[in-house]
Amino acid sequence: MNLFHNTNQSAGFHKTVQKYRKSVDFLLSLQNMSDGRDYMCRDQNTNPSMYLKRTKYLMNLLENPQDDLKIIHVGGTSGKGTCVNELHEILKSAGFRVGSFTKPHPTTTIERIKVGAKLIAPEEFSHLVEYLKPALTICAEKSPYGVPSFLETLTALAFLYFKKQKCEYVVLEVGCGGNYDATNVIKKSVVSAITEIGFDHTDILGDTLAKIAREKLGIVKKNGVLFTRERRKTLLKQFQAHCKKRSARLIAIPHDASLSQAIAQYLGIEQKYIQAGRLAAFLPCHFEIIQKNPLVILDGAHNPDKIQWLIQKFEKEVRTQRPSQKIWLIFGAGANKDWKNMARKILPLADAIILTRHSVCERMSASLRNLKKIAIKVSSHTKCEVCIDPKDALAHALKNAKKDDILLATGSLYMVGALRERWMSEEEILFKRSNAIRGSYANGNPKFY
Repeated sequence: MNLFHNTNQSAGFHKTVQKYRKSVDFLLSLQNMSDGRDYMCRDQNTNPSMYLKRTKYLMNLLENPQDDLKIIHVGGTSGKGTCVNELHEILKSAGFRVGSFTKPHPTTTIERIKVGAKLIAPEEFSHLVEYLKPALTICAEKSPYGVPSFLETLTALAFLYFKKQKCEYVVLEVGCGGNYDATNVIKKSVVSAITEIGFDHTDILGDTLAKIAREKLGIVKKNGVLFTRERRKTLLKQFQAHCKKRSARLIAIPHDASLSQAIAQYLGIEQKYIQAGRLAAFLPCHFEIIQKNPLVILDGAHNPDKIQWLIQKFEKEVRTQRPSQKIWLIFGAGANKDWKNMARKILPLADAIILTRHSVCERMSASLRNLKKIAIKVSSHTKCEVCIDPKDALAHALKNAKKDDILLATGSLYMVGALRERWMSEEEILFKRSNAIRGSYANGNPKFY
């Protein structure tokens, strides 16, 4: 796709992209410092409170821009991204200047930070990285907690941007857990929300639902309000006890109700804006139908609960319309995920399987040899291939799939986000400051199958 009208515009944008990539590389390089590892890659012997203290130290140097923002803080195991995205669109429809901070990104870092209809401009991103360097230098020299990580520094950058943009509301997605997540540097929130509790990041948060819930409840602020659609009685009792200690109000909604709608109604948003916002909400790689013939669906499901949701949605909305079409599955997962149960659930769905991996250096990918063993057990009559390059896996599937076939790629948002570049490059996202593809639909709405 030609993005430019003339050579000068092309050359100027190329310089912007180069500078932006250098800025991202700089933030990523913070991980190579002995004290620059983030909470999700931490040494298990390290007291986790250190990570939040490290973020607070940086925010104090920046004069705490987060304190001037009205924040909606969203945590939970599954559905955080959907809730954040819908709330962003609802508030925008109602006329508010709203910012949102999500993670991780499908293709490029600016996708995490959005105000109104636009992602942060790459040149603004680079400017804020330069602005942060003196504070990071002070942290390196004087902070007893060490240098902030990529995620912690990016959180600070987002807060600076939202304050500069004079946002009336900011919707924050928790990265991992809640207690020690960098977003929990905020002192207060208008609303806290926990979608539901499930098994993910068990190596960090704990191996029981009660332990995971305890970590996620860390976002509840004193005298605050917590919304949840968690329905299990034992967990709700834990929620109630924690909220009582914090003098906070707990509002539990039915599991099949919309969390974003309930929060918007609490904020006094009119129903017409709620409806318009939810219809406008778009989340890349979330049951995203990106091509018609063959039908290509990208979904970043990366834990068993999300895989189960994906299977149910696929069976209801796709399989019923195309009951006899061949299903190609591209599957890869992170080594720190419950990839065994994910594979056992999703592999039997397919008529042809291609096992691959994500290619993010900072995160380990599940063993392809071990995934192949599971495929042989649960789908012994299905052809299963291994492809070490995810983009080669996609090219192979598209080359061999017939016009009426279905291709589903899932298991890792990192992997699926990289595959998405076939339809929308990083350069196009940076230029448009949008990751929406014309003719592509997320969440299966509208349908064209």
